[in-house]
Amino acid sequence: MLKDTYLIRLLIPCLSILLVTSCKTDKKMNIPKFKWEESKTAAPGYPMEVYRGGLKGADGSFRSLYGGISTGKHGWGSVGGGWGSAIQSLPNGLHVKWVSFAEDCVYEIDTSIDYDKILALFKKGYYDPSSGLRPPFKREFKNINTGFAPGGVVMVWVAGAGRRIEIGRYQGHKVIIPQAEIDQLDHSDKIMFTKTRRESIMKEVNIIPQHIQDANKDKPIPFGYWDSIRKRYRWKIHLELPEGFKDIQAANFYYNGEMEFLFGTANTERYKIEDYLQLSNTQKRAVPRVITIRWFDANNVLKIGNFRFKEQEIFAAFTKVFKDTEEGEAKINIRVNTLGTNAAIQVIGNNKEVWLPSTTVKVSE
Repeated sequence: MLKDTYLIRLLIPCLSILLVTSCKTDKKMNIPKFKWEESKTAAPGYPMEVYRGGLKGADGSFRSLYGGISTGKHGWGSVGGGWGSAIQSLPNGLHVKWVSFAEDCVYEIDTSIDYDKILALFKKGYYDPSSGLRPPFKREFKNINTGFAPGGVVMVWVAGAGRRIEIGRYQGHKVIIPQAEIDQLDHSDKIMFTKTRRESIMKEVNIIPQHIQDANKDKPIPFGYWDSIRKRYRWKIHLELPEGFKDIQAANFYYNGEMEFLFGTANTERYKIEDYLQLSNTQKRAVPRVITIRWFDANNVLKIGNFRFKEQEIFAAFTKVFKDTEEGEAKINIRVNTLGTNAAIQVIGNNKEVWLPSTTVKVSE
């Protein structure tokens, strides 16, 4: 009897370890996996390079963000290169050390990110307008993009064809990499900490296009800018087309790095489209940088209208329209002329109207 009791006491800890290990394994096995690729980007004019780190998976996995200079020259939020797509769990954390060449410093961030929001988006997917009036495409998100801006600002977006959504904004802090550590690095890593390398990067037109270098010359880094462009307002597109014209779809590109493709009347009359994907739907959005709209003219000829806003003008317009209320609504009113060759644009809302005369308008077939 005593011997049996002794054996039971010995077995209890072993069984406990097995149960705990089994629970942990089952928990990891139950974490959903999707096919996606990591990427990184920088604010235009402010290149950076990851020294160490990447995205931490919900199952304990890791996706590195190391790998060359990020220029951001294709725009804030633009998807950069990664290490290739793989079926893996989604990230719930981010731990990175990176060099900010414009600031001549190193930042570190070690934070959780909004796993639940990422998971919900990947599970649901979205619909994207097809060319012509064929049935909409069912899409899946394929990319998780991390953006780095001066001041230690870090943004995370999820992206797929025709859609990029902000997940959250996070904050890094300055750190110093010990010289003894730098001395032990391979040459390819060591040079990212040298003054010569930094100065050459800041002058390289393939990294910072000349027009951006000229615009930034002798100006301080605009700390706080990347937070200011995240502000959202409730607004929609209101398109005034000549008789016989019909809108097909719109592509909206926002200053905060987001983008979305929306369905126009010609599509919503044919297919059941969720409200949030309709061109005429009002919702909270950032301020747009570019809106591109496709429509059929009276002769059923496809036309493409591209509307590129002047940054200072459109931000001032939204500020004025929403000056007395944060809860109001507005519309960007695009009135296309009878010939379908030009357009007049206003921001209208809360009993105010502001013209946008500096908008670049191009209409093509």
